[in-house]
Amino acid sequence: MKRVSKYIPHDCVESIFDVDFKSYYLSGKDILFFDLDNTILAYKIKVPDEKIINFFNELKKIGFKIAIISNNFHKRVKLVANSLGIFYTWWALKPFKFAYLRMMKKMLVKDKKRVLFLGDQLVTDICGANRAKIDSILVKSINFDSQKFYTKLNRKRETKIINSIKKVNISIYEKINKVYYG
Repeated sequence: MKRVSKYIPHDCVESIFDVDFKSYYLSGKDILFFDLDNTILAYKIKVPDEKIINFFNELKKIGFKIAIISNNFHKRVKLVANSLGIFYTWWALKPFKFAYLRMMKKMLVKDKKRVLFLGDQLVTDICGANRAKIDSILVKSINFDSQKFYTKLNRKRETKIINSIKKVNISIYEKINKVYYG
């Protein structure tokens, strides 16, 4: 049971657009960490469109400080982060916690309770956030078809993990099941 707990998100929603960010902000969460690929943009999309740019500008207006924590290469992550005007780190080696902690230090954040992470993979994103003791939200992958081969391997592991979550946290299991499988 303990092994599966590292994969359990605090919540699960369809997309980043479905999160009640104002409520999180009012509860003391003012730092947002996002995964990039298939969380903010599909793998094959190079730069954010106007909808994504406006969305991140609205988050900043609420008062959030925002960063991308990605396992992808510098060039891709930098291009997206710069177009959104946010912090970033690349080659994060998620699910290890180092990049999360490094980003907190870079952003001068001392209290992990202020941070919320959003990502589309249990095995990398959510596990890494949990290891760093940061609250996390799982979102449905934007485009399952465009995933890299190693992500597809992780997805096979996820199916078993999701079934194990059912034994430990039925409410999160039901949310994941609804979001992922309709």
